[in-house]
Amino acid sequence: VVAILERQRQHLTGLRIALIDDVLATGGTMAAARKLLLDGGAHVTVGAVVLELTDLGGRDVVAPLAVTSLRSI
Repeated sequence: VVAILERQRQHLTGLRIALIDDVLATGGTMAAARKLLLDGGAHVTVGAVVLELTDLGGRDVVAPLAVTSLRSI
């Protein structure tokens, strides 16, 4: 993914991106995806997930990204 992102950087610069995932648990996946996109020149504006496992603290890991979840447990 990193090699592809490096080659496509000019296509990401200035784009406003919403990150969408199925589950927010520890926040590792969303944080890594956000970092790759930011490094590629995109602006990650918001995150959205279907399910958030609140006890695992993923929202704190991806802060200050605003994340909306359809369901939290």
